[in-house]
Amino acid sequence: MTIGRIIRAAGRTLGGLLVIVGLLGLAQTAWPWIGAPLAADTTTTETGTAVHAIRIRDHGTDRPVGRLRTTPPPDPGPAPGEDEPIGELWIPALGDGWHKPIRQGVTRRVLDRYGAGHYPDTAMPGRPGNTSYAGHRVPADFGHLDRLRAGDRIIIETPAAWIVYAVNRTPYVVHMSRTEVIGPHAAGAARGLTLTTCDPMRFSFTPAVDRLIVHASYAGWVARTDGWPAELTHPATRIRTAAAAATRTIGRAARTQTAGSLAIAAGGLWATLDALTWIACRRRMRGPWTPGMDPMTLLWRIQAGPMPRDPDAPWPARLPGLAVRAALYALMWTAIVLAWWQWGAPWIQRAMPMFATGAPTIG
Repeated sequence: MTIGRIIRAAGRTLGGLLVIVGLLGLAQTAWPWIGAPLAADTTTTETGTAVHAIRIRDHGTDRPVGRLRTTPPPDPGPAPGEDEPIGELWIPALGDGWHKPIRQGVTRRVLDRYGAGHYPDTAMPGRPGNTSYAGHRVPADFGHLDRLRAGDRIIIETPAAWIVYAVNRTPYVVHMSRTEVIGPHAAGAARGLTLTTCDPMRFSFTPAVDRLIVHASYAGWVARTDGWPAELTHPATRIRTAAAAATRTIGRAARTQTAGSLAIAAGGLWATLDALTWIACRRRMRGPWTPGMDPMTLLWRIQAGPMPRDPDAPWPARLPGLAVRAALYALMWTAIVLAWWQWGAPWIQRAMPMFATGAPTIG
């Protein structure tokens, strides 16, 4: 092989690798919005296991409307340790069945698992003061808090009760240094609630320095034995919550992550279909394997499909084989992207701060 051919082969290889890096870069960009919620580990989706069991114990699958009491709610007990579950956060105004797990703490370890993190130095749910929570500004998490308006309900579900708050002002934006927004009296009520998240909701290589703030006032509580808050008894809410409960059950049984499970399933399906197609079409898939073939071409060449015996056959005769190979190619890349979201993207986020999802906390 001449030096010129070596240089051209190296150029093709480098070009193919750059294309692959670019595609994975796009997947990395989409990870906070799509991949991270899929890759969230099952301990996040299981945060509501205890309260879910109590729901079933008290009322089965029915949802009787419980009486809203305006007296102080039951004492939730001492604050749990970091990353321990507290309950579930429900915001009906953000969609039927919208609810997220609440865990103690606002460290990256807690928040990057998605859901709400409780500021440890603020009040526990229902207690005097300002119980405050942070969450990432992505569509699957706190992305649409800006849609809340005065009067919208925010409900915290604990093993003891449903604690209901009402938004008392339009969400507003402050600089991240404004720690007073989670202070004891910041919500403007003896028993208040505050939610914080990044602002604006967009991808950026630089962390957001502003925070969107939502304040709410205590409206009452519903005893677990009485039933559910009226806002959560809508038929669509029941259907969506049942689907979420089924997802939790499947996740616990599989003991793995959604993105990882889908990656393994897609990869296994691709390997099986490609192998069967190779066996069925082996006589028509043989061809020259050029030394120095770039990685993208190599990945395309391993996709099998029925090709005409005549290499000079017209395009219409080649289309069925190309369609089969394109479908296998897409399935292979789906498996690669899902695997990247599960195992590659979190490592990149930890190793390269420029790709990190900004912390939505105050201070």
